[in-house]
Amino acid sequence: MSAPIITWFDSLNQTQQTSWDCGIVDAGSYSNVAEFLVWNNRSTTPGTLNTAVSDMTNVTIIPKSMNGDDTGPVASKSDAVVSVSFNNNGTWTDWQEIGGGVAANVIAANGVVGTISGAANTADVNTDKANYARIRLRLFVKPTATAGQVQWITRITYNYV
Repeated sequence: MSAPIITWFDSLNQTQQTSWDCGIVDAGSYSNVAEFLVWNNRSTTPGTLNTAVSDMTNVTIIPKSMNGDDTGPVASKSDAVVSVSFNNNGTWTDWQEIGGGVAANVIAANGVVGTISGAANTADVNTDKANYARIRLRLFVKPTATAGQVQWITRITYNYV
């Protein structure tokens, strides 16, 4: 079977997202909450059934440096901390801090932990809940953080067969 096809969409499931801009966040404050739908195999023509691909298994989310490691002000949690929450069957989970080598297990919109289905789907958020995770992210900048622009990667990791 083909490899998973991962796409991030806005909370309305309309526009593909390729970045998360937290804007300007004062030290000692949280950023605005950003909400994303992380899809495996989202139908490129909503309403039209696509072809199945492999499931994503052991799915986690973690911030990394731009080099892909656990260094830097966000990935190491030295200056800022990313928190994540998942919509589990209509209810948001508590916020979890991630980074410093600690990832969170992703929960699909149907409540399954660690697996996002690659089944054929029509990109409907009401019927294809196994195919995506609804994720909220926020950044807390520590009061002692160094001023300036900070960049990092928010990475989804997974296995497949």
